Parts: sequence; C-alpha cells; structure tokens
Amino acid sequence: MWGLTLTSVSSIVNTSEVLPILRAAGIAGQPVREGLDFLTGAIPEHSRPRPKGGRGEHTRFIAFVLAGLLSHPRFFHHNGVSETAAWCVG
Repeated sequence: MWGLTLTSVSSIVNTSEVLPILRAAGIAGQPVREGLDFLTGAIPEHSRPRPKGGRGEHTRFIAFVLAGLLSHPRFFHHNGVSETAAWCVG
C-alpha cells in the first residue's frame, strides 16, 4: 500500500511502519483497511521459499507484518487480519 516514496512500489516494511503512525494521528477507515489488505495479501507470497533463493518463513518481514496488523485493535476482525497475525506468530 505504501512504498518508500510516492512513486515506489508498495512495501511490507513501509506499510507496516505507516499503520501505527495513522493510529497515533487518529486516522482510521479506508486507509487502514487498504493497508491491512495489502499486508494480509502480501505476506504469504513474500515469505514462501523461492527456487532461486528467497526470504522464506523465517524472514524479519513477518515481524513487520505482525506489528502492522496489530497496530489497530479495532480492525482485528477485518478480512483475514486475525488469521494472518496467528500465522505470523506460528
């Protein structure tokens, strides 16, 4: 959802960093839902082992996603958030 710059591709790290900032600023709604949707959709692909080398399930990106997903407690029941968080913890 968010990348390093306005023209960068969306990043798990940057999106996970923005979500707590939005919470601190009192911003919720659509931006948060879109960020959570990006994280729940990106982490399964991002963390699977890749034939030519990849990040795998033990990557630090799982911790970033977990922090982002848990930054907005009122959205724990949003599309796959709690399931993805449980997967990250596992």
